Amino acid sequence: MKKLLVFPFGYRNKTETLLSECLKRHPSEALYIAPHMSKVRDFKMSLHRIRPEQSLLPAAHTIKTLALSILDACSEKRIISEVEKYITVLRILEKKKTGAGFASGLPGMALAVSRFIRDIKISSEGPVPVEEIKKKIAGYEWRFDYNSRLLLFAVDAMGDYGEFLRGENLIDTEDIYKEASGFMAEKDFREIVFEGFCEMPPYQKSFIRTLIEKDADVFFSTCYDEGISPDVKELILEKSLDFLKQAVRWEEKRFGGGEASKTECCNFSSQPEEIAGIVKIIHGFLNANLQCTLNDVMTVFPSMPSYRPVVQRIFGRYGLPCEIIPGYSLSQDSSVSTLLDFFAFRNTYDWEVLMNLILSPHLHKMDFEEAGRFSAASRESFAKTGFLKENFYKLEGRNFNIVKSAIERMGDKPKALRKWVDDVNFMAEASGWKPGLTEVGICFGRVMEDIKTDTVFSREEFVNTLRRVFELVEVEEGRGSGVKVSGVQESVGLEKKLCVVGGATEENIPNAPSVEEVFMPDALKKELGFTDYALRIARERLDLHRLKSENENVIFTYPSKAEGKNQMKSIFLFGCRESAMEGEEFNPENREMFSVEFSEEKFRKRFIPEGRLKISVTQMESLMKCPYRFYLRYVEDIQPYRTPEADEAPDLWGNIIHGVMQEIFKGSENKVMAEEDSARLDKLFRESVNRGIKSLYAKGAISGFYRDVLLIRSAEVCRRFGSIIAGRAGYTFVDAEVPVSCELPFLHLTGKIDRIEETPAGEINVADIKTSTAEPPSYTEKDFFEKFNMQIPLYIWMYSKMPAAEGKTVSGSIWRFDFMESREKEKYEKIYGGKKLSYLGKIEEFISGAAEKLVKGKADFTVENPEGCFYCPYGGMCPNEKNGL
Repeated sequence: MKKLLVFPFGYRNKTETLLSECLKRHPSEALYIAPHMSKVRDFKMSLHRIRPEQSLLPAAHTIKTLALSILDACSEKRIISEVEKYITVLRILEKKKTGAGFASGLPGMALAVSRFIRDIKISSEGPVPVEEIKKKIAGYEWRFDYNSRLLLFAVDAMGDYGEFLRGENLIDTEDIYKEASGFMAEKDFREIVFEGFCEMPPYQKSFIRTLIEKDADVFFSTCYDEGISPDVKELILEKSLDFLKQAVRWEEKRFGGGEASKTECCNFSSQPEEIAGIVKIIHGFLNANLQCTLNDVMTVFPSMPSYRPVVQRIFGRYGLPCEIIPGYSLSQDSSVSTLLDFFAFRNTYDWEVLMNLILSPHLHKMDFEEAGRFSAASRESFAKTGFLKENFYKLEGRNFNIVKSAIERMGDKPKALRKWVDDVNFMAEASGWKPGLTEVGICFGRVMEDIKTDTVFSREEFVNTLRRVFELVEVEEGRGSGVKVSGVQESVGLEKKLCVVGGATEENIPNAPSVEEVFMPDALKKELGFTDYALRIARERLDLHRLKSENENVIFTYPSKAEGKNQMKSIFLFGCRESAMEGEEFNPENREMFSVEFSEEKFRKRFIPEGRLKISVTQMESLMKCPYRFYLRYVEDIQPYRTPEADEAPDLWGNIIHGVMQEIFKGSENKVMAEEDSARLDKLFRESVNRGIKSLYAKGAISGFYRDVLLIRSAEVCRRFGSIIAGRAGYTFVDAEVPVSCELPFLHLTGKIDRIEETPAGEINVADIKTSTAEPPSYTEKDFFEKFNMQIPLYIWMYSKMPAAEGKTVSGSIWRFDFMESREKEKYEKIYGGKKLSYLGKIEEFISGAAEKLVKGKADFTVENPEGCFYCPYGGMCPNEKNGL
């Protein structure tokens, strides 16, 4: 008996209805076949629930595992792995010298050709008609000859690949169904049951035909909806039914009464928020439906690989048990990525890549204490000068010796793949590499063995090859229990009370084809019977229709932004009722999410040691501008985490310029400058600056690259000094680096003035040297008392109180020694004095009151909103930022 059962997609309990028709007499001699393993498990659970007394179960397989088991028992041919297939194609292309003839690199080209071969084999029911394909390609009207040549080249490579398989008595995964159909006579079943098949790809048809033609009772359960879109009906469902009906004569039984599902769509702000929202949806559903269990819930992700780690992390955080179906390849494993970082560092000598290596939890021979010390020291020593190759080779220590040995081992010359594999194994041994999962180690070892060939590659080609090979290798089977988390293909035929489809964006549904594929026009694909755009879209529509129909409650979710890109919901979901959901973190009450505890004791011990605030001018300005920033920097000594990058480095310039100014003016204290002194000082300044830069390089403080940068920039700095000093004839140089202090009842204020000089008119000028490219601050009364721009006015006020300034007018200035070219001389020196500083008499009362408040009361370091928040180096630690203000 051959029985064809056709259900509407929305028919509930299809498996239970199927079981009422079959597997009643000889279950132990029966065979159950499903498209994927999740459906096999679901069938077994349904069978146990319906017939708990039945101890003898049918053999249950996916169509792939059935074919593999038959070949394992009957065929002498070995199945080539995906990695072997890729390497074989790679060697074929290398012999054809594709690198010289095509723009694409060899590793990428090999992957594209491998996928091209797979697509053609999947679309071919019998032997692949290579010559027919070549004729069709040659007869097509091409706009670009390059595409035609590339396609013919790929077909030729496919022919060579086929010859290789035949010569080595091998088959690949796409051949297993055709091969297994030849051994079906040796398998005897009284009953065969198919369930969950909506489409039979051409390469599986001979195998399925052989099964349903066997002398056994065959029950085939499939689905069909009259109201489904015409393209799905024509290109998939009707073609599948036609194939079945042409193979054998069926007793057909059609069912009606499908139920409509409740469908809605939810939008979230980000991918993590989306997953947290899915958890909330599941919890809400289970609380509202106490009779349901986790097995009644399923989550499906069209883009499973990108969602898998996020789901693992957030489901784990909320304690939601789940079973994650495969969707994880070697390329996504962090331990494998760590080994590739050795090659990445060799190419870039990037500080962050080095930190990834020496702090990796997968490299057990690394000294983490040494790595921690290097992290702190290097972020300070290379903060503005950047971390370069020569800096790395000056480092000593266990970690750096391991990395150096790996770099030395890999070398610069091309070599055979087997030797590159030996290098990778050396890196793993030298660094103590251990993968996070046992399966990763096993798969990794197999890959290394599979790619050991004599094909010669450069280092870049080897790394590209390795990355593509890792993409082909799936690491693990489904693990865990609870809510099923899977891709779309693993959800076929499953009926759940709740199905949440995550990542339902226009990018994922319909899913974009791979970038690495050989171009073939859609019209030619259709003519040859390959998967064209129309069929691909029909499959996407069918997947969506299934999900919306087979499950009782279906909720589609998508993020508004993913990986920095704005997202839209799938075009297939327009018309679906939509709601926006936010997680708990986006509470409109703006409740505090981040807080820090301040230590009054630490502050007083450091700044009020004897009942009086003892503080420098720079620290006082910082305290008034932002108490929180002051506390982190001066009380806790917290240094912001910043990656060492070549930057402006005003502190470095400052040390050089201050040292040079002291050197060239030493012995000139209280002397009047003459006209001829400016040329002499200009020359001395240039020589001393160059000498200072070269001295830093000799000490190892800066790299050769940064030395050259500073030497180039010094030209503008020296020009500014020459311009300023040329107008100083008649000025008296008083002193440099002059310490000043002021003692009040509650305050001891200290500071150091960079330069003091007296004008020919007898006025005192307090000069501050700046090497930053930032514009000098304004020091109006409002700026001082409200914005707390205090440095120059405080220096003027403090020096005015010293005996040397008695009876004299004191003004201030900023000498700008940045490297930004400017032809406007007034920008080299900015003067502060006169009426704009008429508020100097109010300063003592103001700062004395602020100090008294701190001494007598409790210090308040809570965050305010000063200017310059956007540029604050402590932004990542600021409650304002954490709380979204």
